[in-house]
Amino acid sequence: KACRSGLPGSSRPSPNAYVLRAVGPDANGNPGPMLAVLPLLPAMPTASLRPAKKMRAPTQEAVDQILDAASPEVRLALEVAMMLGTRAGEIRALLKSQVDLEAGTVIIDKSTSYGVTSAPKGGVEQTIPIDPRLIPLLKERLDQIGPNDHVCVDASGKPWTQWALGHQVKKLKKKLGLTFDQRVHAFRHFFAVEIIQVADLKTTSMMLRHANIATTDKYLNTTMDRMKAATEALATKRRRLPTAAE
Repeated sequence: KACRSGLPGSSRPSPNAYVLRAVGPDANGNPGPMLAVLPLLPAMPTASLRPAKKMRAPTQEAVDQILDAASPEVRLALEVAMMLGTRAGEIRALLKSQVDLEAGTVIIDKSTSYGVTSAPKGGVEQTIPIDPRLIPLLKERLDQIGPNDHVCVDASGKPWTQWALGHQVKKLKKKLGLTFDQRVHAFRHFFAVEIIQVADLKTTSMMLRHANIATTDKYLNTTMDRMKAATEALATKRRRLPTAAE
């Protein structure tokens, strides 16, 4: 019923398309076992027609509650996400060799997804400064491991698997009665919202390793208080305007 004649076909594969190909005609146009001709599929909506994704970061209070209740292994991984803005895959891939405590920098050049390590999202490699608050935590961990060992591991000492860290955050949220969006990514989002208040958009985009600066825009949350603060800051730099009496 969803496939009505006259609608343009979609060039984007979907589960429905794979099913239709299995029962419909082959690449040479020969009739399939159930369908002689494939129906046309509705086109996918363009990005401009899709509703804008609303981002909601956890509050400082919620972050503190999670970190206080977390195990040392979970806490380190979340601190890395919150202070470096790392994605879950970048946390899973992070090795000691990527961290330079003397220089105070870390190289984000890989990501692990479903056990496969490759370039990070967007293919963007970036060397970023380490938040000074994170250095003692990293040093304690790095002193215990070799250069090719993972920085963030689970309680058994093994690298985090695909969903394990997220499940830990979910359990903590449920235990504490917290309802903020997302799991591990919420801590990267917290970092983004914090950094964008003290840095320009370009710097924030580089810190988040966005391939396109437009992606960074969704982290902007301009409120009336921030607009008033900006207006007041600008007013202090302007020359004094003449009064009516003058």
